[in-house]
Amino acid sequence: TVWPPSRRHRPQQPLSRGWAENASMNERVCVVVRVRPITPAECRAGQPTAWAQSHDSIWPTLPRPLSATGVDRPMGFDRVFGPDASNRAMYDELVHHRVERVLQGYNATVMAYGQTCSGKTSTIRGGDEVGDGLIALATKHVLEAVAVAEGKAEAERKATVEGQARAAGGESGG
Repeated sequence: TVWPPSRRHRPQQPLSRGWAENASMNERVCVVVRVRPITPAECRAGQPTAWAQSHDSIWPTLPRPLSATGVDRPMGFDRVFGPDASNRAMYDELVHHRVERVLQGYNATVMAYGQTCSGKTSTIRGGDEVGDGLIALATKHVLEAVAVAEGKAEAERKATVEGQARAAGGESGG
């Protein structure tokens, strides 16, 4: 497949450009695609990958009769991650900011949707081959933030107690 496609086959425009820097992207629903890597069984069978991708588009690589998708043109999304993208990279780019907002008291949702065997579980839950999933990474983030907050609270408590002790000592010694 030749990219970029001809003018008449341009993908639909993504919802925003330069979205990683765009705060509004983190405040609204965004649609992200992760292209699943070929499984070892597919590799042994010599099956080619069905999709090619750019930063914000995917398009079929198989001729239409071989493609069960029925898609014959590129499709645009807010972001597309290729088969080599790690869960950590996806977390850092998509989820980290949302967890920070949760810690500030806002609501956030991250969900995976797709057909069977499309990689939802390995993305969300992780596994031996892919490392921590988005849930584990978000949990670690929250627990680290709680530990930092507890450390600050303890330091403030100690400073308050010490300040009160000094004030009480100064009054009785004077």
